[in-house]
Amino acid sequence: RWATVLAILVVVGYVALTGASASAVRAGIMGSIALFSLSRGIGTQSLHVLGVAASIMLLVTPSLFEDISFQLSFGAVLGIILLTPIFSQFLPRVLPAFLREVMAVSLGVQLMVAPLGAFHFGTLALLSLVYNALIVPLVPLVTIGGLAVGLVGLASQPVAMILGIPISLVTSAMTYVITTGAALPGTITLMSGSVSFLVVPYVIIGAIIYFWIKHTHALRTVRHQYV
Repeated sequence: RWATVLAILVVVGYVALTGASASAVRAGIMGSIALFSLSRGIGTQSLHVLGVAASIMLLVTPSLFEDISFQLSFGAVLGIILLTPIFSQFLPRVLPAFLREVMAVSLGVQLMVAPLGAFHFGTLALLSLVYNALIVPLVPLVTIGGLAVGLVGLASQPVAMILGIPISLVTSAMTYVITTGAALPGTITLMSGSVSFLVVPYVIIGAIIYFWIKHTHALRTVRHQYV
């Protein structure tokens, strides 16, 4: 029980350390619920946990509903939960399992948030899948490594500076991929603010998800994953 409390406190501390953005708060709430459920031996469904997190945040701050980061954060996780299992079934089996999972996650996220990007920013990045395939595997390394280096820095800054060199190199590589990708062609400019960019794509996506659930019941096996 105390281990669970300590783990939740670490999650809360991490959220505060990162500035308590909408995406960080969402991740913190979902992580805390998952930790509590696991400690009690209660099964959790990722989709339910996501709904609870959204409800809590909107009850506390209703204006978050119009916040772009809130929409993108929940849209991305919703894409992971609902669309990743679908894409993973259609990607070539000759690909390594890790690469296939990364590509499935990237496809799920991009498909779910693309309408939001078109609506708010008036752009659609066609090459975003390539960038994400390169960057997504590095995110956990930077996140966990950066947190570990920060904790070491509380005891010894010189040691932390040495340990932080690899993290800095990885971060620089990620920045290079992002800036290079942004300079390359492959982005379609649209008229932002058009409701059709939201309604039509999400109706199609919803139909795909409904058809998939009805005929395969694949989401029944998605428990504790991608939280």
